[in-house]
Amino acid sequence: MSGIRNVFGKLFGFINGIRKVIVNLVFFIVLFVFVGFLMSGEETIEVPTDGILVLNLNGYIVEEETYVDPVDEFFNQALGSGPSIPEVLLSDVIDSIEQAASDERISGIYLNLSSFMGAGMNKLELIGNALSEFRDS
Repeated sequence: MSGIRNVFGKLFGFINGIRKVIVNLVFFIVLFVFVGFLMSGEETIEVPTDGILVLNLNGYIVEEETYVDPVDEFFNQALGSGPSIPEVLLSDVIDSIEQAASDERISGIYLNLSSFMGAGMNKLELIGNALSEFRDS
């Protein structure tokens, strides 16, 4: 009896050792992938001298984005419904123009309005004022 117990004990010890090695390998692979994602970061964009800022205004310009229920959005995507109406924050547009005004490498702004859907007059006036300040800088 003790001989069988000894054989099975060694067999289970061997299997347990293999299990530990596999679990550790999986852990380290996941760890390296995670660290790789963290270290990859975002690509840096080099701005050439006398570059032009391209503003793609796709959708409506709004002061605050419309709340979208995550469950509804999930089911819309799962069922193949069309995407929600795109929105661009007014503050993002104005901040981009103001940063371009203070950046000596940017000499102009190109407004891509091919997918622009509209904005209120007050929002357009604020953008116009920011563009005037850019032109004066």
